[in-house]
Order: sequence, then structure tokens, then C-alpha cells
Amino acid sequence: MLYREGKMSMSFLQTLFHTHLQTQPKTLLASEQKTCGYYCKPLGDPREIFLEAGAYLHLFHQECGKFDAYAGRLAEIHREIKYSGTYWQTYDELAYGAKVAWRNNTRCIGRLHWNALTVRDMRHAETADQIYAALVDHLRLATNGGKIRSTITIFAPAAPGQPGIRIWNPQLIRYAGYRQPDGSIIGDPAHAELTDIVRRLGWTGSARAPFDVLPLVIQLPGQLPRMFELPRDVVLEVPISHPDYPWFLELGLKWHANLLPLIAKKMGLDTSSDRTLWRDRALVELNVAVLSSFAQHGVTIVDHHTASRQFMCHEKLEKKAGRSVPGHWVWLVPPVSGSTSPIFHVTTYKNTILKPNFFYQPAPWRKSQPGEYEGL
Repeated sequence: MLYREGKMSMSFLQTLFHTHLQTQPKTLLASEQKTCGYYCKPLGDPREIFLEAGAYLHLFHQECGKFDAYAGRLAEIHREIKYSGTYWQTYDELAYGAKVAWRNNTRCIGRLHWNALTVRDMRHAETADQIYAALVDHLRLATNGGKIRSTITIFAPAAPGQPGIRIWNPQLIRYAGYRQPDGSIIGDPAHAELTDIVRRLGWTGSARAPFDVLPLVIQLPGQLPRMFELPRDVVLEVPISHPDYPWFLELGLKWHANLLPLIAKKMGLDTSSDRTLWRDRALVELNVAVLSSFAQHGVTIVDHHTASRQFMCHEKLEKKAGRSVPGHWVWLVPPVSGSTSPIFHVTTYKNTILKPNFFYQPAPWRKSQPGEYEGL
């Protein structure tokens, strides 16, 4: 009854898909359960892959006005999954899925621009050198001379049950963090572990400079990781100055990490008591310095008040389109002057994990143990 000459009938495919939507919507399209950060175990069961593919395909054709092609494409995907265990998305499916993944991510305040995301399909890149070249091009295109473009570059997915391409760096441009004998760290403490790893792989760095750009580490399945230095011309750095404090430029800052005590001291603030709010005052001036420096050098940046208003605009547009806006309140409220943000006063956001979405992967140099995922 279910199969004809070894193939599922189209009527059964549609019944299977829509029945699953009606009976198990949380399993297929969203999850309100607690998650290990933003980690999601890759699917391996062909049936689960088909159901998840069907859910996205329904959304894609419906929102893009191509619903007449839905049934035929669903059948194609079923045949492909049946014979290979997975399926290959068209560019349009891939690009729109990346945009919707941004739209669905509950932690991002900048989702107003989700539909303007530039999507680069680099699934054909097969070697570490090709991937490195694509990443360098990504930086040039996305940086755009300071007029930042929202851009994503997508490489080939892992085959079911197999390891995939891994880029060890959590972001393409990050500063090293050098551990010192006294326990202190020169540079970015958030990347001290990765710095330890790349030094064991043979990277030297300077061990003394606070703004050494880490090399990219690219690993292909079944191969050892390889390191690549970024060309200096793709690393756009902004020297941090302050419109009211000339000494700020003398600090030689390109980014900030645990600098509040130093800034407070230079400002002449009383740091003997929390009641003087010296951290708050130093933090505001550090934000002023970053915002004004980026503007001075023609590099795109948005302040937290503008970002909050943009998010409220995004919410209105989504409601007009008939969609709810999932949100993780803790991540959306700005860390500075949070109660002055309109988001602060909204208590109805639900941290619902919809798919497609962006998920963390275990750090590639660690074993996959609970609690060891990036971004927790």
C-alpha cells in the first residue's frame, strides 16, 4: 500500500510529512527544551533527515512563492536520501536557509537585516588551500573597505556519520592570548587555549604582543590540521582613540579585554569602592571610544540603542508577515544601560529553538564531552 515498485508514492510522502507536522510540531520545527548552549546533534537517520528536509522545503516554497514546485522537489529529495542517506540543496534552498537560520537565532539582536545576507556557496572547495582562499575572499568581500556586508560562506556538509570540514578558529580574525608564568595573559584571554594549541602545532607568534592575529587552522576529514597566516591587507584594525581623552590613543588599543581598571586609573576615578561606579563610568567611555573610532575611520558599527530600536522594527515586520519572533532575553538586552532599551521591558520572548539555525560544534581539539561545547 505504501510503496509502488520500490518507491514511496507522492500521496504517501505528503501524508507522512503533513501528519508529522500536525502530531509532532515541536520535534520537527522547534524545540522549547533546554539545550546544551546552541548545540544540536547532527541527524543520521534517513527518515529524520527527510522529515526535517520536508519541513524546510515547505517553508522555502511557501515563503518564496514557489509552492507549485513543492511536491516534485519533495519527491526528488526523498529519492536522493533513499539512495545516498542525505541530499544536496539547490543554491536557492541553501541561500534562503542561511537567511532563515539568522532570522531564527534567538541570541542575535541584528536580525532586521536577515534577508539582505550575502550567501557564498563554496561547497565545491575540496582542499585546505581552496578553503583558505575562500576565507580570504570572504574577508575582503565582507569587510568591503569598512562598509561591512553581512556575508556567510558555506562549505560542504559532513556526510552522515562522518567528520566534516573544520575551521578551528571561532572567528576568522582573533587575537592570541599568551599565558605568562605568573598566571596572567597577554592578549585575549578568551583565546588562550587556542593559542596554546597553535603554538604546539608550530606557530610562534611573539609571546609578548597583545594584538597578534592568530593563524587560521583548517582540518579536512582524515587529515591533520594545517595552519595559514592571514594576509595583512584583509585584517582591518581600528586604532582606538577618544574624542575627549587624548591619552586613549597612546594606549595603542585595537580591541578591549579587561581594560576597565587601566581606563579608570587614567580617568582619575576613585576605584576604592564599588559605590563610586568607576567600572560603569569607565565602560561607558570605552564604548564612546570604540564608536567614535570606528566612525572616524569609516568602519560600520552600531550602538546598542540603535540596535535595540532596529530589533523592535524587526519584530513589527515579522508580526506583519505572520511570524513570531523567538528571543533569548538575556542575550538581547544590551550589557550597558540595559533598562534604557525597549527590549528590556518585553517579557514575552520565548527562547524557542527553530530550524534552520546556527549551532555550535564541539571544539575540534577536544573530545566531545558534555559541557565542552563552544559558546556555552
